[in-house]
Amino acid sequence: NVIVMGATVGIELDRLIIKYSHLSPTKALLLQALGAERIEALCDAFCEHLKAEGYTVRPRFSAGYGDLPLSVNKEIFSALSPEEAVGVTLSEGMLMTPTKSVTAFVGLLGE
Repeated sequence: NVIVMGATVGIELDRLIIKYSHLSPTKALLLQALGAERIEALCDAFCEHLKAEGYTVRPRFSAGYGDLPLSVNKEIFSALSPEEAVGVTLSEGMLMTPTKSVTAFVGLLGE
């Protein structure tokens, strides 16, 4: 079994990064790092929830890693409709906005 997931920390962080990129590049860099950590923590929390439900969870795998092309995001967006659900959009270049957003496949064993 596989779960297809999408997650975001939201657009407000992107706004702060843009603001501080003009005022303090160091703060902008720290906000970038914080956003990356937060989206990973959110995805990890989701996988921990699945484990608590009794599943054996395989590592997450996202489009753009290994041999899974970024174009797979088109199908993921078609299936999940994250634009409506959480406000995540996909550019023609397959980049997501807000930037601290993730789509992934999570393999499950057992129940």
